[in-house]
Order: sequence, then structure tokens, then C-alpha cells
Amino acid sequence: MSVTTFLRDKEVVARFKEFVTVPRVPDASILVPSTLDKSQASLTGTAFDYLMRYTVKRLYPTTAVDRRWEAEGALHYLNDKDARKAKATIDEALIEFRQYSNGAGLTPRLCELSVLLGRLDVVFRTGRYTELVGKSDPVIVKELLALAEVIDLRQFKGFERVYLNPTFGMASNLIEGADADIILDDLLVEVKTTKRAGIQATEIYQLLCYVLLCEIGGLGNAACDHRLSRIGIYRSRHACLTTWPVEDVVDMTQYDAFLEWFKKAIGAN
Repeated sequence: MSVTTFLRDKEVVARFKEFVTVPRVPDASILVPSTLDKSQASLTGTAFDYLMRYTVKRLYPTTAVDRRWEAEGALHYLNDKDARKAKATIDEALIEFRQYSNGAGLTPRLCELSVLLGRLDVVFRTGRYTELVGKSDPVIVKELLALAEVIDLRQFKGFERVYLNPTFGMASNLIEGADADIILDDLLVEVKTTKRAGIQATEIYQLLCYVLLCEIGGLGNAACDHRLSRIGIYRSRHACLTTWPVEDVVDMTQYDAFLEWFKKAIGAN
């Protein structure tokens, strides 16, 4: 059961509504309009997650903590020939992203590698679509270049502890390897590459799932306990990061009850 599947349950959503007030987001102009169909849009979001994480890592090249890529897990689903090609793609991407995070310029090839990694991510998470592995998409590459061009890194400066694509210890095993996008000190950030200017309730619920998972299991790629007290959404087409204190979103007088219900719902008790 993934976080997405968990939040499709009507009873789960009803309980979140009891504890959570969905905040508003400020208006923001769209800087990168979408030219994609539905399947391209989904892949673009996954590919941009890679690009965004390593763009943030440019600010913290020696201190940001990352982990093994989800794309690497796709190799087990591929035949020997495709697995060798995918491994070569991953090896090239590791080099290119390392150079990029150390200050090298953004290139179309780096964006293309992000697309190829995105395809492998889909295979790892679903066990399907192996026939699409290794296929790039020039339209998506062009859009990734545009999305990267408008990132305002000033929104991500000044933090001490930075975690890229973190998991939540043993708690992630309870919800299909749940992993977030970026953690900056006590701030959890999810990247959303959608056309919508606003946010959906389920996006806030997703963030709070990660906050609760962190409460239960800590961070899988940190050596100590970690407490998240703020959540944020980076709307990539608007180049806008909006954040909220958890206490402004959750009824803190009911937080312990919320946490205990969540533990029971995911089988953590």
C-alpha cells in the first residue's frame, strides 16, 4: 500500500478532515505553461524531482545527504540486455549529476538522463512499463530545461541539515517504501509539477503522512532522530515555495490522537 493508495480510502480521508485544516496558497503566476499530455505530465514530474533535488544540492554539495536512487531498483524487473543498458544510463547519470551538483552547467543531456531515470522509477514502483525503458522524449526535455531555468534557489538557502529523497526508517516499510522529496532542517518540501495554481487537500495529507512517518521511524538516511515542524510545497511551474507550520494545519490539541490513529491505520502498533 502506497501513500497514494492509503489516501484513496474514504475512511482515511474522513479522519484527516477531522484533524487537519487545509491551508490556502498565495496566488502565483505560471512561468512554465504545460504543453504535455497526461502521460508526459506524470513522467515530467518524476524526472523533475531528480533535477530539483540536485539543483538544491548545488547549494550544499558536500553536506546534503542523499541515498540510492529508486531507479536502480528497476534493474531487477528488466531482461539482461535492457538491464545492462539501464545500468549504463544510471552510471552516466551519477557522474553527470555529481558534476552538476558541484557547479557544472545544466545541459539537455542531463535533462534527458532525468527522463530516463524517471522511466526506471516507474518500473520500480509498478513493476510495469518495461518496454518504455531507454526511451527519451524531446518535448519533456525541453520542458525540464524551462522548469530548471526558473528555479529561484534563494528560497532554499540558509539551512544546515539537508536530506534528498529521504525515507523514514522502518516506518517507510509500512507504506510501500514511502519517500519524500527534500527535507531542510525541520521543513519537509514536496515538489509538485502541475498546472494548478492551488493545492489539493490530498497534497497536504500526503505531507502530513510523511511528518507522522518521521515521528514513528525517524529518517532512514540520518544518524539521529529528526522532528519535522513545517511543511511546504514547491510549485515548479510557478517557481514558488510556500510553507506552513504544522501547528497551523493540524489541531495540536488532537495531535497525539491523530498520531495514534495513524499508527493503527498503517499497522505500526
